[in-house]
Amino acid sequence: MSARPMQVTAAADLEAAVDRVNRKVWSAQNAVSRVDPSRLAQLLHPRIRSTEGATPIATGLGVSPGAASGIIVFNPEDAARLRARGKHCILVVNETGPADIEGMKAATGILTARGGMSSHAGVIARITGKPCVAGVRTLSVDAAEMVCRIGDREFRSGDRLTIDGSDGSVYLGTLSLAQPHIGGAIGTLLGWSDASRTIAVRTNVETVESANTALSFGAEGIGLARSEHMFFSPERMVALRRMILSEDEEDRSRAVNGPVDFQTGDYSALFSAMKGLPVTVRLFDPPLHEFLPRSD
Repeated sequence: MSARPMQVTAAADLEAAVDRVNRKVWSAQNAVSRVDPSRLAQLLHPRIRSTEGATPIATGLGVSPGAASGIIVFNPEDAARLRARGKHCILVVNETGPADIEGMKAATGILTARGGMSSHAGVIARITGKPCVAGVRTLSVDAAEMVCRIGDREFRSGDRLTIDGSDGSVYLGTLSLAQPHIGGAIGTLLGWSDASRTIAVRTNVETVESANTALSFGAEGIGLARSEHMFFSPERMVALRRMILSEDEEDRSRAVNGPVDFQTGDYSALFSAMKGLPVTVRLFDPPLHEFLPRSD
């Protein structure tokens, strides 16, 4: 006979910890200290129920956690059309840029051939809560022909993939996903943690939708609202570019009116959503490679 250690799921680990407290084997504080906090992220995002019988066809960098399954699309327009029809899709591109923002919001998940944790795809995916796998070296995309290759396999628009933004795995076809739920064992453990913690937990968000999501998870304020992240839509991008590219003080004085008008509404809505909770605002810090156009 032989024996080997078996890695239990984060959910099973939590259930066991709560059970030990209920049976008075552990104290509540003992349970909090023994559970690995890095594993809790698995329970806060959609995740693959089981990979039994499924082998990744590629691996990249998991730059935004969670799992997603859907139809392959190669441009923002197709992503928006599928979302309007209630269908899930995976936006597959070599890399993302400002023009892809609406498509990234519409897609269920994002897969890129290039990039890393600080890439445009990674940053926007985390802001919008989308699973994202980046830097897949075996992926090449021909957007004009609406085709991509992953290793020696060819995929076209309409084919299906599943991605895991937690570990960077890419799977063929549609795998069953489990949706997150704050309750049960994780809710109990977080309650015990609240009883002894000495720090506040705030969120990094820039939209009312994201703020409400963070509040539902127990956020106690906004630790950082990044002003430039409110300007990723095409209309707002033009206003910000006009300010960045202004050539003199008079030109900039006129150009700044556009961003100011947008910000007035944005922050009014954000402060209302937070209902008096603290909000830390970062003024404009626009990375030029994300905001300037790529065309001549």
